[in-house]
Amino acid sequence: MRKIFLLSCTSRKAQGTLPARELYTGWSFKRGLQYAQQQGADEIYILTKDPEHPVVELDTMISFYEGEAPRKMKDSKKHLLATKRLAALERLGCNLKEDEFIFMTSKHFFAYMLAGRPGALPNAIQHYQTPLEGLNIIDITKFYKNNLK
Repeated sequence: MRKIFLLSCTSRKAQGTLPARELYTGWSFKRGLQYAQQQGADEIYILTKDPEHPVVELDTMISFYEGEAPRKMKDSKKHLLATKRLAALERLGCNLKEDEFIFMTSKHFFAYMLAGRPGALPNAIQHYQTPLEGLNIIDITKFYKNNLK
């Protein structure tokens, strides 16, 4: 079982075309990446709000883009994105039934993707953790302060 960390994209981005790890400049992305690396992630991917590229690898060259914040998306769009994200993860070699996925994201990024949750897709991820779920920005800050070396 591999340990796969999933980070969320952020609205704060650098201009131009860069590797994804450099494009996203938001505090939460940087801390999530650092945490995933310290936890010994086997793989780290980024969940985006772009339906054309719903999951990207850290070194994927990606250009600046705008998009609707996931918390503002209609359920139908979240459902479509979840379907595309699960398919993309499988194309990347992830085993949705066996691998463990750690979502360093808000609930809006994993809607419909987790087995046992309301509206879960048939091929939903079986083994997962959502350590930031339900936390506000102050508590997320505390989480990283307490868990980063």
